Amino acid sequence: MRSSVHNLMAKALLSAAWVTLFLASGCAASSAHGAGDYFQGKALQLAIASESGDSDTIARLIKEEGVNPDTTFASRDGIPLIAWPLRARSLGGLNALLEAGADPNARESKHMNGEMIHFNNAMVFAAMMDDPRYLALLLKHGGDPNIRNVNNETLLFQAFISGNQWENV
Repeated sequence: MRSSVHNLMAKALLSAAWVTLFLASGCAASSAHGAGDYFQGKALQLAIASESGDSDTIARLIKEEGVNPDTTFASRDGIPLIAWPLRARSLGGLNALLEAGADPNARESKHMNGEMIHFNNAMVFAAMMDDPRYLALLLKHGGDPNIRNVNNETLLFQAFISGNQWENV
């Protein structure tokens, strides 16, 4: 009888361990759009929250934990965090970032080969999209309609070369 109780307890403990491991791994959100290749730490958490439009997490990360989407850029290509919900096609995520105070004009700038390079910002990426709501939302929150891309080209030109996205003009 003692061995059957012992075996039962061992099975119960093993099952509890598996359930705990399963639940813990389920709590760690992951990106459906590869944010882990671009961001790390709390910035990664913010990018993932913006994919799903999780406004509570976005507000907490920005206002309570100090993640600054205006100075957080992808580890490659200088993509601003404010542009991440565009990649995920999450209008709710973009709105939540903007409502939490993110700057629609945020862009990375670096000295390269003796000159200042201004990378693309969310406005440039939105002008190239087939859904005009993203650009309209950025403009509503103070986006600069005269901004230019990294090659000094206008948003009008970006809309044109991206398949005549005239609704974005």
